[in-house]
Amino acid sequence: MAGKVRLAAGLVAVSVLLTQAVALGRSVITARLLTPDDFGLFGMVATVVSAFAALTIVSLDHAILPSHLAAEEEAAQRHLDVIWTAEVIRGLSATLLMAAAAYPAARFYGRTELTALLYVTALVPVARGLQNAGLVALRNRIEFGRLVWHELGAAVVAGVVAVTLAFAIGNVWALVAGQLAGVISGTILSYFLHPHRPRLVYDRDIYSELLRSGKYFTLIGVASYVTTSADNVAVGRLLGAETLGVYAVAYGLASLPAVTITAAVGRSTLPAYAGLADAGSQRIKLAFSRSLAVGAAALVFVTAPMLGLGPEIVSVLYGEKWVAAGTVLGLLSLVGLTRGLSVLISFLLLGLNKPREVAVGKIIEVVVFLLLLYPLTSRFGIAGAAYAGVASYSVALANRLLSIRGWMPGAFGRALLIISTSAASGTCAVVAARLVLNFVEGDWARLLVGGTVSMFAGALLLYWLVPGLRSEVRGSVVALALNRR
Repeated sequence: MAGKVRLAAGLVAVSVLLTQAVALGRSVITARLLTPDDFGLFGMVATVVSAFAALTIVSLDHAILPSHLAAEEEAAQRHLDVIWTAEVIRGLSATLLMAAAAYPAARFYGRTELTALLYVTALVPVARGLQNAGLVALRNRIEFGRLVWHELGAAVVAGVVAVTLAFAIGNVWALVAGQLAGVISGTILSYFLHPHRPRLVYDRDIYSELLRSGKYFTLIGVASYVTTSADNVAVGRLLGAETLGVYAVAYGLASLPAVTITAAVGRSTLPAYAGLADAGSQRIKLAFSRSLAVGAAALVFVTAPMLGLGPEIVSVLYGEKWVAAGTVLGLLSLVGLTRGLSVLISFLLLGLNKPREVAVGKIIEVVVFLLLLYPLTSRFGIAGAAYAGVASYSVALANRLLSIRGWMPGAFGRALLIISTSAASGTCAVVAARLVLNFVEGDWARLLVGGTVSMFAGALLLYWLVPGLRSEVRGSVVALALNRR
């Protein structure tokens, strides 16, 4: 199982790294060609898309277990067909709701051009809903090879279309067209990567069985939308499209580490936890400690440079017109860090079929976020929105730790030690970088010197201080050497 998870984590890491590299390249190029107002308009569009995706989510694909797909061929195919049918209906519903809400949303933000943008973007949910449900089988069986090509192919198409149109027309339509092209190409590609050919099927027994677990995933999805999109709504409404564009660029950059690492570690360990559910708490505790050590160390390793070098990173990548994003990047990197740590623990709970605990935690997280968001954003601008995010995800992290304490005390203590030593290592790395930067001038030089010091100090401290990390690194190196032979 360890070998299979390492291989899966490696494949997912490659996939996400390449996908995020393409996305970052697209963001950097289009940011230099377009304006913060264009990115702000696209942020408003994305918020509406996410809203209706969350409101119509049923999450049956998360409720399906490896045992469902290990059944007889006909029964497994029927489970996938039920999921596909639900997703098609969901996508069509979201598309119709978006089209109906286009004009009111434009009035809400005070930007009439949003109406046409939303009409076109309304095609995204129905196109995504038609994606081949066979990809669910690949994820559950920890077979990520073909998923690499699916995610990377869609990202490349989206990037090529967005960049080409940014050069050609130079406005927000380049971003909208890129998103739509990426979703459509991903759906088409899914049918080349898995032989399953879905049919419209309604099976009341299967649907009811999946919905019993899926209802919690639905709640998690809606709550996740609030914590990742409500700040865009508040910033766009209170501060305008241009400020939202600056915030969206900084947020996207700050989220890269959390998205990459939680995907690589979490998506490979989730089905593994499910497979170990009957193996006893000691086996699960060991697996969890190993994955958390790797995930927490990786998150801190890539967050530390952003925390100490936000202005320099934004200036070098995006140029002077985005300098305001650099001032908030450090704060938003803490949002990504706390969010990533809480998600890593959530994967354990979900893998052991405990979605209720995660759903309750998400509700608490949402309440804290909404209580703080408006007053902090009104008072401190986009920095206030970042403060609300840090507070919300810090509460989420504490809640997830307390959730595992109740039924696995040993895992709680180990997790607390791993997170605290990782945080201490990252803090020392940031301090070391800031001390060195007192003697360096120029954005390029500061980024090179500060980044080198931060990453070197962070890697050294993490390797020696985080419990279990050294043995896991050595095991990965040995496994890689054996695979090459």
